Amino acid sequence: MLSFGEIVNELPGIFLRSYFIVILIAQTALCVNAFLGGRRTSYKALSLLHVILSFILFTLVMDGTFRAEYLGYPRSYPAAVTFVYSLPWWILAAFEATETVVLIWLSVVAKRRSDNLVSYTSIKEAVDLLPGGMGWYTREGAPVLLNERLAALSTALTSDPLTNSEQLWVTAQERSSSEDQPLLLPVGDNETILMRRETKEQNGQSFIHISAEDITEQYRLTGELREKNEALTELQKRYAEYSRSMVRLESEKSMIAARADIHSELGHALLLAKAFLNGTAEDPKALLSELKEINQKIIDNKNVNQKMLRPCEAAIHKAERIGVAVHIEGVIPDDETSQIILARAIDECSTNAAKHAGANLMTVSIHEVTEGIVFTFSHNGRKSTVPQAETGGLRLLRYEVESIGGTMRVCDDRPSDFMILITDTAT
Repeated sequence: MLSFGEIVNELPGIFLRSYFIVILIAQTALCVNAFLGGRRTSYKALSLLHVILSFILFTLVMDGTFRAEYLGYPRSYPAAVTFVYSLPWWILAAFEATETVVLIWLSVVAKRRSDNLVSYTSIKEAVDLLPGGMGWYTREGAPVLLNERLAALSTALTSDPLTNSEQLWVTAQERSSSEDQPLLLPVGDNETILMRRETKEQNGQSFIHISAEDITEQYRLTGELREKNEALTELQKRYAEYSRSMVRLESEKSMIAARADIHSELGHALLLAKAFLNGTAEDPKALLSELKEINQKIIDNKNVNQKMLRPCEAAIHKAERIGVAVHIEGVIPDDETSQIILARAIDECSTNAAKHAGANLMTVSIHEVTEGIVFTFSHNGRKSTVPQAETGGLRLLRYEVESIGGTMRVCDDRPSDFMILITDTAT
């Protein structure tokens, strides 16, 4: 087996000598880490001893390659150098391999310990990962620890990431939408920050703590809710006004309907009494029964004999009692609103035809058009050359027609007939 001295100038020997330098650098780095990492005294002592022994061996290996001709005179090597160079080369190779394994194991242990050890670097890395800004300052305002988020916010406000805490807070107050804490800060175009400042004691020292929370999304949602709430409040006001208008309209419609009923019933009562006085009505008991029925309807709102009749049938029956026959051309609509309007019109027109024109027949034409349903009324009484004036019952009838969206007019183009045109555009 060749000794180390026999191969020292060959490729294996050069590699072994060079690798000693790598080992020595790694041992020195681990020793420094032991002192900086706060390891136990025994561990520090062993690390230092390890480096010293490796350095001695490295010196012996390197000293054996320093030849006499470099000095210009003969030299002798120390016994330690001669001993190392006389060893089989594989012993040094095995030592370096063992040192490599030990150094790798020590490096892994040091890395694990560093990962689990709370240090300034680990604290800084941890606070940098926080979504909000956080910064600690001395009582005088000098920064001690700032995470990246607060440093970026400080740069946006003061153009300096390490600005004094008092200057940072004053600038934030100037831009804040609120006077008291927390400060509401618009930053950039679409970002909103909530900033707080407080004083805290730590290990007997006083520090200023500034925190910043990103509430951009919450602020946006709050703004949307505020707008929707304002719209809802406006809608509630409009609905309240609409409700009051509807109550007022219903009250007016009820009053108009009541006035129309009273007007119609009184008109029928007067015509019946007139017929009796003129001698055309021969049955006093029938007249008395009719007048009692009209009285009950006006006072108690009771329809004694017509409870089972539809509105139009009841109106036709009333017209016949005052001597006006009603002839229907077309089909009476099924919806209740149109029937009520038609019954009101039959009632009013039959009374006017009997009272003013002496008619005994009234024709009602019903036909559908694109806009709705048209009711046309005419009679066989005296022809009038004077335009019909809308007073009393006709005016009340117009109110009722227009309250459902319809229109009404007296047909002046045919003065020989008493005609009313009602168009129910709501149908």
